Amino acid sequence: GGGGGGGGGGALACVHLRRGDFVDECRRYEEEARSGHARGWLLAHYERGLSCLPSDEEVRLNLQALGAAAAARGERVAYYGSSDEPAALRGSQPAGTQVATLA
Repeated sequence: GGGGGGGGGGALACVHLRRGDFVDECRRYEEEARSGHARGWLLAHYERGLSCLPSDEEVRLNLQALGAAAAARGERVAYYGSSDEPAALRGSQPAGTQVATLA
């Protein structure tokens, strides 16, 4: 298993949750995606099912899925999250995890 400072068996999942000013930015991306003249990278993201502004519940479910996949491999997963709104990290954390802030 993966413990603290040494051996293998661990994974790291990095999450950057944008909120605040990004709400308007995501609205513009969504409008562009529907326009018929969207940039390729933007369409590729939407076609793959990626979300510009996932809900706390969507983030929590994705992190739970990562944790379950790691557990199936006999690994533990550590999550590193950053956000302009620390409450977003608390609202999307999987059960059994802890959130510590630097602020």
